[in-house]
Order: sequence, then C-alpha cells, then structure tokens
Amino acid sequence: MKRDDIINAAIIEFGENDYNNAKIDSIISISETSKGTFYHYFESKEDLYLELVKRTAEKKIEFLKAKSQSPNKSNDNATIFEILFQQIKTSMDFALKFPEYAAFGIRIANESNLDIKVKLQSLIGSI
Repeated sequence: MKRDDIINAAIIEFGENDYNNAKIDSIISISETSKGTFYHYFESKEDLYLELVKRTAEKKIEFLKAKSQSPNKSNDNATIFEILFQQIKTSMDFALKFPEYAAFGIRIANESNLDIKVKLQSLIGSI
C-alpha cells in the first residue's frame, strides 16, 4: 500500500535527518510515489512526522509488553541495577529488531525545532 511505503520511507528520512532537514521530496523518491499521493495521505510534513511519532511509541510499547510477558525470572526482589540493566537490554533488543525506529527515536529525543518539540511533548503525553 502506498501509505505504508511513504511511512517506511519517512522513518528512514527522519531517522537520518532532523525535522527541519528532512525533505518531502526525499520521502517521495524513496517511497517511489508522487507528491499527489503524499498529500492524499498526509496534510503536511508535520502531519506525517507526528504520525511516525505515534507509530514509533506504539511499536515500542508493544515490544515492551511482549518482553514483559515472556518467561523471565521475577523482578520482585531485583536491585535497582538489575532493573536498569534489564531496561537497557530491552532498549538494545528493540534497536536491533527495529533499527529504523530506534534511529528515529533518537532524532525525536534530540529534536531542535521548538514548535515541533512542543507538539511532541503534548502528543507523547497523550499516548
């Protein structure tokens, strides 16, 4: 589906570039679509970016839930260091399984566009 092609291309583009430097033309080129197709699915670059943030958060939450349901030793008596180690390991596992989403997640955390940062804070608080 073309919408999925655009999203997959955008994850790559936004993973390599911050919001200001990511280009719709690059996303269109990578996804092998047209500007008309892009604007059929998304109102703007910002609309697409915020959709990607939601998808990335949902994918990470889904991954964390699956990890927490897998058979593991109980964390009832775990030390803070064991808990931190497990969180780091889970984040690394996510990055290995979904490198494009992990790269985009790093870009989200380091976003320099103040207007987008404000929208991200609002959006992430509602997820």
